[in-house]
Amino acid sequence: MDSKLFFTAFDPTNGDELRWIDTTLANPTVNTISIAARTASSGAGVYGGFKAIGNKLYFSAWDSVN
Repeated sequence: MDSKLFFTAFDPTNGDELRWIDTTLANPTVNTISIAARTASSGAGVYGGFKAIGNKLYFSAWDSVN
């Protein structure tokens, strides 16, 4: 989507969560969108992958509430 690359990755603080980087930057940093609370993993995109339609990104994810 535009200049952003979306993917799922693990870190001990956030678990498996949605990440993105801006590919137009010379030194891009990884940004985290934490869907599941604290260190729980949402598994964003693990089941079903990612699908961009227009300027929206659709993916499966899990949180302990919904």
